[in-house]
Amino acid sequence: MSELIPFQYGTTPVRTVVIDGEPWFVLADLCKVLGLARGASQIAERLDDGVRQAYPIPDSLGRTQTATIVNEPGMYEVVIRSDKPEAVAFRRWITGGVLPALRKTGTYSTTPALTDDELIHQALSISATRVAALTERVAELEPKAELAENYLTASAGSRLIGEAAKILDMKGKELRAFLLDERMIFVRHAQCGNVLYDFYADYAPHFEARETVVNHTWGSCNHYTLRITPRGIDLIRKRIRDRKAAA
Repeated sequence: MSELIPFQYGTTPVRTVVIDGEPWFVLADLCKVLGLARGASQIAERLDDGVRQAYPIPDSLGRTQTATIVNEPGMYEVVIRSDKPEAVAFRRWITGGVLPALRKTGTYSTTPALTDDELIHQALSISATRVAALTERVAELEPKAELAENYLTASAGSRLIGEAAKILDMKGKELRAFLLDERMIFVRHAQCGNVLYDFYADYAPHFEARETVVNHTWGSCNHYTLRITPRGIDLIRKRIRDRKAAA
């Protein structure tokens, strides 16, 4: 564990530590100086993993506590979040006093501090990266969320083809034709001549075929009602997406 290097900004201590030649700042100290009411824990949740990490910090009683520290890009992003007029002066104090002092120890690189334009550019780049990552994650989870909302609450956890078609924004005939074309299901005929559908063995987790005995004047025969499970609807959605992408 590297030794803490304390700096004093007015009446507020700002603790720093150098790790592998790079300066890190105790996030709680930055939040206090910048008047960020959300506090260190909530601010930390909004920062990328690459600019923050947990670090053991001794408290006033000598006990080791886990605190969040941020590197120089993380510090700039925290400063950007502050609406306090003091934020500009604080950043200049960091870049004009703290970083040069750390450089004199020989343990921190001599890369110049960011200018105002570079600071804004870096903050915007970090935000754009986060937005892109969140957008990609939302696109991945949205179908599953829709599935959970519209499908998993169904009785017995499966739906008829017509019900599943509505979830997939299709008509029942379209979905049935798609399943036949994908060789997920096949046609079978009851003894009475009715056209029924059943699934191939490879897709057992994705479908259910519920059997019902139907009585006729000449006797009885077995009818099969095809139902689609939650795993089935998820697989069908992927197959539809893949087919559209290949078109």
